[in-house]
Amino acid sequence: MMDYMGMSEETKLPFSEFYLVIPDTKASWTDNNPINGKGFQPEKNLGHLPYSQWVSYVAEDLNSQ
Repeated sequence: MMDYMGMSEETKLPFSEFYLVIPDTKASWTDNNPINGKGFQPEKNLGHLPYSQWVSYVAEDLNSQ
């Protein structure tokens, strides 16, 4: 999110404590001077799952804590 700006409206998630905000514009200064080549790395990699299972996986993980 550090390389992006212009927040959209909050998108509600199936958890009342959380919401999703998606930036709508990439900051132009990052083309020549990015913060780093990776961005923020996730705590958990969901790459092994199909996109359609991400929300249920996260829900189960949050409920197990």
